Amino acid sequence: MRLRSLLGALGAAISLGAAHLTTAAVPLNDQAVAVEFYHAQLDHYFISADAGEISDLDTGKHPGWTRTGYRFAVIKPGSTYPGTVPMCRFYSQRLDTHFYSANAQECADVKVKFPDTWQLESDAVFRAFPVDPNTGACPAGTTATYRLYNKRADANHRYTNQISAFVYMVAKGYQPEGDGDPTLPVVFCTPEGSDAVPAPSASAPSCTVTASTQTPALGSTLALGSACSNNPTAFLWTNCVSTNAKCSVSRSSAGIVPYTLYSANDKGPGAPETINVTWGGTTQPPPTNPNDPPPVCNLYATEMNPIIGTQIRLTASCTGNPTSIVWGGTSACGNGVYCQAYSATPGEITYSVYGVNAAGAGSTATVTVNWKDNVTPTVPVCSLSSSNSSPSVGTSITLSAFCTNSPTAFKWVGCTSTGSTCSDSAATIGTKTYSVVATNASGDSEPASITVDWAAIPVQPPVCQISATSIAPTVGQSITLTATCTGSPTAFEWTGGCTAPSTSSTCTATSATSAPVTYYVVGSNQYGASNAAGITVSWQPTSGGGNPGGGNTGLCAQYRDVTRFTLAWGDNKRKPTDDLTSFGPDSVIVMELTVPAGQTPLRYAGYTSIYEYMGAPAIRIMNISKSACDFRNDDPTGANGPFMTSGGVLASIPWNVGPGGAVQLQPGETYYFNFKNYNCTGTCNAAIETIFPHD
Repeated sequence: MRLRSLLGALGAAISLGAAHLTTAAVPLNDQAVAVEFYHAQLDHYFISADAGEISDLDTGKHPGWTRTGYRFAVIKPGSTYPGTVPMCRFYSQRLDTHFYSANAQECADVKVKFPDTWQLESDAVFRAFPVDPNTGACPAGTTATYRLYNKRADANHRYTNQISAFVYMVAKGYQPEGDGDPTLPVVFCTPEGSDAVPAPSASAPSCTVTASTQTPALGSTLALGSACSNNPTAFLWTNCVSTNAKCSVSRSSAGIVPYTLYSANDKGPGAPETINVTWGGTTQPPPTNPNDPPPVCNLYATEMNPIIGTQIRLTASCTGNPTSIVWGGTSACGNGVYCQAYSATPGEITYSVYGVNAAGAGSTATVTVNWKDNVTPTVPVCSLSSSNSSPSVGTSITLSAFCTNSPTAFKWVGCTSTGSTCSDSAATIGTKTYSVVATNASGDSEPASITVDWAAIPVQPPVCQISATSIAPTVGQSITLTATCTGSPTAFEWTGGCTAPSTSSTCTATSATSAPVTYYVVGSNQYGASNAAGITVSWQPTSGGGNPGGGNTGLCAQYRDVTRFTLAWGDNKRKPTDDLTSFGPDSVIVMELTVPAGQTPLRYAGYTSIYEYMGAPAIRIMNISKSACDFRNDDPTGANGPFMTSGGVLASIPWNVGPGGAVQLQPGETYYFNFKNYNCTGTCNAAIETIFPHD
């Protein structure tokens, strides 16, 4: 599996590693329900299993979010149910989107490689079952869950355990992620029994499935077909490999096999349609000993107390080789041993089943299911975090309680507060343990605790670093350099051509020549002087520009190592820089792209990114310009500088043909995507990736 999930363009390949498990039905007191929301303006999906968060979304505290009607069961945070793993959740303020993973390695990689883009919200927002990384199989009693990536610069993902929603999103251009079958990869597994699926749109496809025979001989070829309304654009079969309206399959072992067709169009997913086929059957009942009895069946339900609006699966287990299965209590079942049951109203429903063979109809088996109006309230489950785990004595820390199930009161030990946060300070060195108990209408949580190591006030010189308002200014322009230091320095010494008062942590610099200049600062306090922190600023010429393709290459002349390549329109393949050049501190890569003359505006913007690949993280700068090697100040018109510049461990710029992107390219025009390293020492390999705009 590729960690394309992470911005789509991050591209680091990571394998999910999880043991294949088997499990029984999960008790309700270990479950929570994840509810899905959609924001139409952002075109973003979001899930939450936290009651307080769900209430905030339902009541408009976060405007724009509405329920989609989908929900599924997860394992509560803090549960010790065997075989489950925590689900980490990250948020990107810049992209305004969330990312979830049940893979510990994936969670760790996001923390280390992309701290500037993704901020950890929780190491265990809820829990789930891991998927077998080789087969994509889920443990018994669980449901496969899928992750689909929108392939846009805003890097939103949709998480669903419904194949119908999966097919719909793939039809919209989303990319599936996970393990197992690449046509239906699985990312994690969730408990069966608490799914909710909205009714299909009236404009969505409605299909009828047919089979060339319902009793095919073993080894023969069965032809499955469908007749659908509302022009479906995507299909997926289960138990038969096909992504169109027809499917052919053969089988060597006898038994009843259900074949399900999922369809979708741009209005939404259609209802799945299933046909049950008896392999090895005949058109006549098999010969039977007159003394053989009719079938004897038992009936089982995946959940005895399901929530209304969800689905459960009924299973008939019968002796006597029944040639048909007759269901009662629901009209949604065919002639198979499995049946999906649903109720929109609370109360008890008795479902029944009996089997028929040549000896006649067997006795009726029943199961009574008590449909519940909502989830039984449970006490909170809490965890604690500290703003600083090793603070200095005399300073302050803030402790935060993160709790499920909407607590209404908090009781702190070691800290005074009645809310979910608490501030404290200490005057003596040593460890101190804090704890909190949260309360709601169902009772008190178990105490959550955290230990903080209060340390001595540091007695050491400062440690400094420098930032600049621009690292590629034009000659004659003024920039401000700022020193950020620990240890409260009282004096600063600036060198490299920047002068400032000895007490100033900022300095104003300018240059009359176009060349790289390194500026340094040393901060001092009563314990000594800091390191000499430096920053290199690449001063750019005021003249030049134009299209190098037209003969003006002035901007590239100042660089010793310039590598050029042309990107074909529609080429989404990742370009590792070590396939192009040795990408060092003095290297510049120029990617040339010509928009086809007849290209029409597209609905969804694309983007181009450069990011760490097979090496230590380093800062990169990229821009889109009408000139190669153009690292001047931005000019949104493109006349005297790049249209837009981006920098960081991940640098990314969204663009489109016509409206809809941060940069709007024009048909028939040629553009230059310029890339260089900022703080690289040695060779800093990266990867360049372009996802083209699409409808």
